[in-house]
Amino acid sequence: MKYIKNTLDFHVEEPTVISLGKFDGIHRGHELLMEKLAQKKEEGLKAAIFTFDIPPKKNVEHIEAKVLTTNEEKMHIFEGIGIDYLIECPFTREVMCMEPEDFIRMLVEKLNVKCIVAGEDFHFGHNRRGDYQMLKRYALVYGYEALILSKMKEDERDISSTFVREEIMAGNIEKANHLLGYRYFVTGMVKHGNQIGRTIGIPTINLIPPEEKLLPPFGVYVTEVFIDDKRYYGVTNVGCKPTIKGNNPVGVETHLLDFREDVYEKVVTVEFRTMIREERKFESIEKLQEQMMNDIAFTRAFFAKMKYSLTNSKFQRAFGRYFRRKNHFSTNHTWQRR
Repeated sequence: MKYIKNTLDFHVEEPTVISLGKFDGIHRGHELLMEKLAQKKEEGLKAAIFTFDIPPKKNVEHIEAKVLTTNEEKMHIFEGIGIDYLIECPFTREVMCMEPEDFIRMLVEKLNVKCIVAGEDFHFGHNRRGDYQMLKRYALVYGYEALILSKMKEDERDISSTFVREEIMAGNIEKANHLLGYRYFVTGMVKHGNQIGRTIGIPTINLIPPEEKLLPPFGVYVTEVFIDDKRYYGVTNVGCKPTIKGNNPVGVETHLLDFREDVYEKVVTVEFRTMIREERKFESIEKLQEQMMNDIAFTRAFFAKMKYSLTNSKFQRAFGRYFRRKNHFSTNHTWQRR
C-alpha cells in the first residue's frame, strides 16, 4: 500500500475507486464501504482511502478530539484489508475553505477517480456544504460513478464513531467491541520501569499511550495481550495509579498471567475484553496487592468460562495479519516493565 501524507501535491495515474471520510474510528459501519471498494478492485480499479491527517473538529472548533483509531493504526488496518492507496490530506486552511465542487475536481484530477463510495452522512467542502447528493449530481460532469450507502444500524441507531466512543467512555467494553467488529486496543513497546509490581510479586508492563488515543474510563480490565504473534491473558489498569506515591501520568498497566519472559523492547498489543472495577486509591500497597489478586482471580474465571471468539470480520483478520507483527509499528510510544 502506498501511504501519501503531509502534502497536497499528490497524484495517482491508475484509475481508482475511492472512499471518503474521517475514519477517526474504523468500525462495522465501514464494512459496507470496504466491500464496495473490494468489488470495484476486482473490476480493475485501484482501491483508495481519502482522509485527513487530524480530526477536523480539533482544527475548526479547537476541541481536543480523542480518536478511536490513530493515523498509524489506520494505515495498518487499511493495508491489511487490501487498500492500495491511503491519502492522508493535510487539513490546511486552503482545504478548509475549498468549495465543494473544487474538492470534487481535485479528487478526480489528482487521483484519477472513476468511482466514489461514501455514506449518506458524508459532508465536504467549505462549511460542509457538499453532501452525497452533490456527489451524485456531479458524477456525469466529472465522469465518475457515485455509490452512496445507507448507514448500518444497531439498536435502531446508526453505527458510528460517536456511538462507539460513548460505549467506551461508559466502560461498556463488550458493546463497543461488538460495534467495532474487533476488540478495542492500545499498542506500544516495553521499556524498563521502576519495578514496583515486581516487588509485590505481580510484575507489569506499562504503556504511556499516544496522546490522541481515547482510553476507557480509569479502572481495571480483563485483557488479551499479543506478543510475537502469541496471545496471553492479562489484567490491565487504566489510570494514574493513585495508591503509588508521586505524580504518575495516565497510563495502561498490565499484569500478564503465568508469564515471566523478558519482553523488553518488544511491541505488544493489549485488547480490552471487559471492565472489572473502577480505579481507586488503597490505604496501603498491601491492600492494593490483595485487590490485585482478586482481579487476577476474576480474570482467570472469565477466561475459564468463555471460549475465545468474537468476530471473523475483515477488520479482525487485518489485526491478526498486521497489528501483531512487531516490524509494522513505530516505536514512538513506549511501555515500561515494572
